[in-house]
Amino acid sequence: MLSAAGDDHFEKHIQLVRNALGVPVAIVSLLEEDRQVFAAHAGLPKVWAEKGETPLTHSFCQYVVREEANLSVADARLHPVLKDNLAIRDLGVIAYLGTPLRLPTGEVVGALAAIDTNARAWSERDRLLLESIAEVVSDKIRAYISDLNWETMFAQLHEGMIMGEVLRDEAGHVHDWRHREVNPACGRMLGIDYRKIAGKTLRELFPAIEREWLDEVASVVETDQPARFLRQFSGFDRWYEGSCQSTGPDTFVMLFMDVTARVKAEEELRASQDFTTLRQAALLEIGDRTRATIDIDLILASTAEVLGKALGSTRAGYGQVDPLTDTVEVGQDWTAGSAVSMAGMHHFREYGSFIEDLKRGDDVLIFDVSQDERTRASEALLLAHDIRMLVNIPIMESGVMTGLMLLHFDKPRPFGKVEADFVRAVADRTQAALKQARAVAAEKLREGEISHRLKNSMAMVQAIAMQTLKGADIEDRRAAFTARLSALANAHELLLKRTWHSAPLDETIRSALLPHGEAHRFHISGPTLDLSPKQSLSMSLAVHELATNAIKYGALREAEGKISIGWSLFRSETGQPMFGWTWQEKGGPIVAPPQRSGFGSRLISRVLPSDFAGEVAIDYPPTGLVCTLTCPAWDTVDVPPTDADLVEVSA
Repeated sequence: MLSAAGDDHFEKHIQLVRNALGVPVAIVSLLEEDRQVFAAHAGLPKVWAEKGETPLTHSFCQYVVREEANLSVADARLHPVLKDNLAIRDLGVIAYLGTPLRLPTGEVVGALAAIDTNARAWSERDRLLLESIAEVVSDKIRAYISDLNWETMFAQLHEGMIMGEVLRDEAGHVHDWRHREVNPACGRMLGIDYRKIAGKTLRELFPAIEREWLDEVASVVETDQPARFLRQFSGFDRWYEGSCQSTGPDTFVMLFMDVTARVKAEEELRASQDFTTLRQAALLEIGDRTRATIDIDLILASTAEVLGKALGSTRAGYGQVDPLTDTVEVGQDWTAGSAVSMAGMHHFREYGSFIEDLKRGDDVLIFDVSQDERTRASEALLLAHDIRMLVNIPIMESGVMTGLMLLHFDKPRPFGKVEADFVRAVADRTQAALKQARAVAAEKLREGEISHRLKNSMAMVQAIAMQTLKGADIEDRRAAFTARLSALANAHELLLKRTWHSAPLDETIRSALLPHGEAHRFHISGPTLDLSPKQSLSMSLAVHELATNAIKYGALREAEGKISIGWSLFRSETGQPMFGWTWQEKGGPIVAPPQRSGFGSRLISRVLPSDFAGEVAIDYPPTGLVCTLTCPAWDTVDVPPTDADLVEVSA
């Protein structure tokens, strides 16, 4: 082999390495004890090219042979072992990629190397290409030794290889090429028996081949300049990467690899990056469109529109879920094409059995409602709503589904985790916007209610002052005014505990009686009921007036006097639920109707029936004063009582 060094046995392989890897220098180096001999080389400095060998002081290949392994060096000047090697100074070797060359026995006798005069990071593809060509060179070495022929070497290359000649028309233009020789790998990559390719022209095999394949080969043979390519072969929906170089007048060699998987992975990555940009823009738009409004319909319409357009659906919307009834109230949704709105109440189970998945917090993705067992029975209903594919993303709070983001499509389409995460992000923002809008609306309502209550309270204070402070006995009237304000304040305190929503009837009465002491003299009984703010204030003042009157003239004037306060729910003769309340005094002096009506009497007989929408009666039997209030129950109780809450009374 050493004696044959310098012949042209490996020239085409050297050129292939230079062109395939894009390097200025390529060598086939064979090692002896004190030197390396270049069996083939291209691009070496003239002095070394003429010598055809170097001492080992100028050799990187010796380390490939010694270790029997590849050697990849991005920058030899920084390499701890090679930084002082004279090949850097004398041959300009900076980046080096070498792979072993073996004899039939497996012994490593040299290296096939690609050399760059600049620093370079070698890729996995570079390594694989060099190893593939090295296998061919090793085979050629074995062929030289054992008289093997070129076909054997050619067949062992992993990459597809074409040895061809261009065909010209009468005007001398290249219009086709003929495959003179191809290797088995070429047939595998093209999906054709390689033995049926040799001798055929490109257009005979592939009539619809893209013109670019011919133009590139024509340029290579006419300019004698190698070319690299990455191109799709649409006939197979495959992508190929490789290089082509001229080997003589109108002849060429092409080396290529199938890189379809890599190209598609890169396309998916780009699509993911594009979708990320789209997602960010959509979320920003949702924020802009919902930030300055408390209009629930506008919020729902805006988020549904942005989501639907971003994902190309036919319908998008958000629904409030009732987990007890398995229903969803879909708000203002967005539709495209022939799809119509589905805003309104829907029962999940009418559309399939996937409600159980949603309750667990699982996303529901059904690509075809006619094929999925969860929706097959409801196919007709779903298709009637233009739903071929559906996506439901549940919104969970404390383990319970409270909201739902829905997407409908009229035909199946790709939909993965990235899209599902985007839908969930939109759902979360929709829910947050709805909560914010409801909180602002509730705050405005509370502000209005407080303003209204304050006006009413001031009017009541003004009326109490005008009625109480008239007359000459100013000290007595000031005390009465203070007591009445105290009763009003106690009623307000009860209401504030419930943010002015309601106040319990029993607590209202006990609070009004508290300033009068002697709680053991009052017997209070009745079912638990809540009063409205207006009812609570008037009841508190009425009880205060009745207690004050009892101290002055009634049961509380005597040591043994007692007062019973009770209420109940019952049905009237017509079956209407009613509320009855009674104040009854016993054990006091004999009473009689007063000669004149004071402020307390007028408050009880006028304000109380007005605020309760009922009737008040005050009687004065000798045994003690009796005051009764009767009114429809639903004007007193927040929720109308059921039959079980009512006390039946006989006629």
